[in-house]
Amino acid sequence: MKSKGFLTACLLLLALSAAVWWSNKKAATAEKSAIETSTKLINIPGDQFQEIEIKHRTGETVRLQRNDLKWQITSPKPLPADADAVSSMVSALSSLSSDRAVDEKPTGLDQYGLDDFEPDEDSDPEKEYLPQEPLTNPFRHVGRNDPCPCGSGKKFKRCCLGKAA
Repeated sequence: MKSKGFLTACLLLLALSAAVWWSNKKAATAEKSAIETSTKLINIPGDQFQEIEIKHRTGETVRLQRNDLKWQITSPKPLPADADAVSSMVSALSSLSSDRAVDEKPTGLDQYGLDDFEPDEDSDPEKEYLPQEPLTNPFRHVGRNDPCPCGSGKKFKRCCLGKAA
């Protein structure tokens, strides 16, 4: 009797391990196919980079320059650069790839979600979507089982609770 239980446990363990192996193999195949579909944009050897300029949204610019084999920050003020950080940035920039290429002159912007987008030159997009006044719930002090403030005599949950939203 004990050998039947042991044999059943072994078969169950074998079936579970086969299922885990199969799911891992399927996930690895999916990742591999996703990597292969990306479009290679540029391929520049890392030793050909002489200068890197990084511009922030605020307009601040950081310039890295290569002197012999050492990188230095030349702008906004001269400082030594971290070799590991610069080498990882150069290796990332040396082989840029893209999952999806965008047309230079698309026929319509609606495919990118910009069908009715017309930017104003003097508007600030970050301030444009901020609410002008804080939103408040007019029924914040009324409980579900309290009489409805509309004066109908019904409980709030049966009268205006659904209309408040």
